[in-house]
Amino acid sequence: MRVCSGSNKKQVKKMSRIVCISNRVSLPDPVTGEIKAGGLAVGVKAALESNGGGLWFGWDGSIHPDDHGTARSVKRTIQGNLTFLTMSLTQREYDEYYKGMANQNLWPLMHELGDNLDPAPNVYKTYKDVNRLFAKTLLPHLRPDDVIWVHDYHLIPLGKELRALRVHNKIAFYNHIPMPSKTFLESAAVPSFLKQQYNELQSDLFYYDQVGFQSCRDYKNFMGAAGLPYHEPDRFDSHTIAGSPTKFGVFPISIETGEIRGQLNNEKPKPLKRKNYYKTLLGAERLDYTKGLWHRMEGYYCFLKNHPELMEKVRYQQITPLSRSDIKQYKKTIDRTRRAVNKIRNKFSRRDWQPIDYSEDGIPREALLQRMRDADIGLVTPLIDGQNLVAKEYLAAQSADNPGVLILSCNAGAAEELEALGVLCVDPEDVNDIADKIYMALTLPFEERQEIHERCVSHLTKYDISYWSDSFISQLQTPMSGDGFGRAA
Repeated sequence: MRVCSGSNKKQVKKMSRIVCISNRVSLPDPVTGEIKAGGLAVGVKAALESNGGGLWFGWDGSIHPDDHGTARSVKRTIQGNLTFLTMSLTQREYDEYYKGMANQNLWPLMHELGDNLDPAPNVYKTYKDVNRLFAKTLLPHLRPDDVIWVHDYHLIPLGKELRALRVHNKIAFYNHIPMPSKTFLESAAVPSFLKQQYNELQSDLFYYDQVGFQSCRDYKNFMGAAGLPYHEPDRFDSHTIAGSPTKFGVFPISIETGEIRGQLNNEKPKPLKRKNYYKTLLGAERLDYTKGLWHRMEGYYCFLKNHPELMEKVRYQQITPLSRSDIKQYKKTIDRTRRAVNKIRNKFSRRDWQPIDYSEDGIPREALLQRMRDADIGLVTPLIDGQNLVAKEYLAAQSADNPGVLILSCNAGAAEELEALGVLCVDPEDVNDIADKIYMALTLPFEERQEIHERCVSHLTKYDISYWSDSFISQLQTPMSGDGFGRAA
């Protein structure tokens, strides 16, 4: 897989304020003041803090009791130089905008998982209505020189709705999940009404001044599906297409590398040898059918079957908080994963050794990072993923004295960067490949592990979360070239 070339970090011009908009807002803890930063929240928090503060607007997770048009209040929370504005949704909006359009339609569509499509044909109007509601609710809080940054597939039409309200500010969009290919969109797996809706959403992206994707794969898929000319882009650079009002670019999101390593640098490294010491394999992600958990479990089962000499010398820890369990396709994934866990236990458990430690409870971030540091192998094998920050966090958490080995899905966006650095990439649907890569990781020479770790940490230190947000905003402020045009007020 080709790794897109990087570019030198650009100096970001100071702006008056960044306004970030996402479906959900991660509010600071009322006691500790900490923001639970994971996935999208990591990027939003970094973008605001690197600019010296800003505004974050979105849904607070609550359900508004009235579905008859009564105005909903906006809650304001201030922490230092960050302002949080949040609002509720009605039950109908939650069911149709969030569960229906976002999770039953767009999520499996954009991950190209046709078997998990449970299409809801009559929710598109509510999806657009909620985007209009977001725009109208935010409008009184905008300043003329704000730079607006919209995040993720829930809010694709938001740029169009803001333009309809005569908002002339710079407006950018970042897509955190994969983009589907033209081949999949034209397949029989996608119902005709959803094809039409997705075509409209592609057009809505041209109301933004800049659109960012996680990977070259996603950029290529978008261009192909939109019928636009494609060329291999440089990472962290955007460009215009002849006649287009929008710049497009590849901006792979990253992690707070220095902060993670700083938190763990006083911890003791894993022991090289000790009596009764077994190797630990770690998986950590929410329970979602995109994460490839069933295939991973089957791969581990195959590994134990092929290498009986290693039984009681390894242990697999899987931390999997339940996610969206009120949606039918997720219930199926939960059941299938639990059956795979029981299959492993029933076949291989011994009196003094359990082959797998499986939990559906979340743990604090600090404890998770410590488990990453202690794990000899990180298993990150999604069927497909926009980027995957867990993979990067695992690498950053490792000790240079005795680093673990990452096994990463070749279909994760992060593989575009990390495979060339020596990370073991795997076909996430091939259980034999997973089994072989586990054995390879367990037997990888110490010196080779250290070399891979050094390359990966150096890369993630340079291309950290601040680099991602600074580069995106810098490119947004760069004057458009070619036949493109800006939307200055």
